[in-house]
Amino acid sequence: MSSVGRVRDQQRQWVVSQIGSREHYAAARGLAARGTLDHLYTDIWARHGHSFLRQLPGPFKTIAGRYHADVPADRVTSFNAGSIAQMIRSRGATDTQATYRSFIETGRWFAEQVTRKLSNRQMDDSSHAAFLYCTGALETMQYLRDRGIPSVVDQIDPGRVYLTGLSAGAANSMSYGLNNISRIAAIAPASAPFGSAIEVAQKVKRNGNYLPMFFIAGTHDMYKPIPVATSGRSLYSAIRAFAFLNDITVPEAPDLGANELFGVKLENQAWTAFGFSRALVGTLSNKQGSMIKLVGLDPYGHWNYTPAAAEMWKFISQFRRDTATGKLQVVRPR
Repeated sequence: MSSVGRVRDQQRQWVVSQIGSREHYAAARGLAARGTLDHLYTDIWARHGHSFLRQLPGPFKTIAGRYHADVPADRVTSFNAGSIAQMIRSRGATDTQATYRSFIETGRWFAEQVTRKLSNRQMDDSSHAAFLYCTGALETMQYLRDRGIPSVVDQIDPGRVYLTGLSAGAANSMSYGLNNISRIAAIAPASAPFGSAIEVAQKVKRNGNYLPMFFIAGTHDMYKPIPVATSGRSLYSAIRAFAFLNDITVPEAPDLGANELFGVKLENQAWTAFGFSRALVGTLSNKQGSMIKLVGLDPYGHWNYTPAAAEMWKFISQFRRDTATGKLQVVRPR
């Protein structure tokens, strides 16, 4: 925190270091617009030929995105040949552990390249600062620290990993969340035609290993997730599964008399204005509070619903996962 405080004391020239086009180079672009970008160090920069590369398939198209006109060309240093070689080597990873090892190796290699470039420059702690992205930051940060140059690291919080998806992506977010419950903090499926079975939840259930869910669908969805079917394969199976997982008791079969869309009596359930549609909204809770929020849009079809984004984030961002124990932590706003 003291380093960040010192960074704010005066106008400094910033070095940005990042692997990939993270946030579309937002940090470098913003600093360039303010006239405070000293230099951007990145793995691949497609200054020439990016328009042509966009027409090609696979990895070539990906490389085409490694460029932004808002970042002055004379302020960019990249390591194209070495980085492409690293990418090719990483494709040889045969399992998850090998993949992570390749990430670590690539990050170390990149940070060493950046550090080597910085060591040939004049920098001082009164006029420079650095904005580094995780994965390729450690060695560079250590180098800058030893010289008293403040640095800020943009880092993913591994305890706040959330899943969302539409249609089959929604069903996958449910199944992946259940099968990786110790790493996922919450899920937000949209328009899932059906959901995970309670048998899956029974296999992964552990004390305190809750998995919150924000679910949204429309009454005009072609797959008819809501109103829930009262027999056969149904979205209600997912409601049951996640209720069981979160120590919430619900009936084995849906009752459309209790709730005309979701088949289960919800807390504070009510029809309300929700963006440009109306929605039946309610929650299900355990001792830690609301764990499931259900939103039924009427009318709406099989599409993402942009007005729900803020409410979705407000709900899922209350939760984080203790990556050491796998238990869910609730960090509700005061």
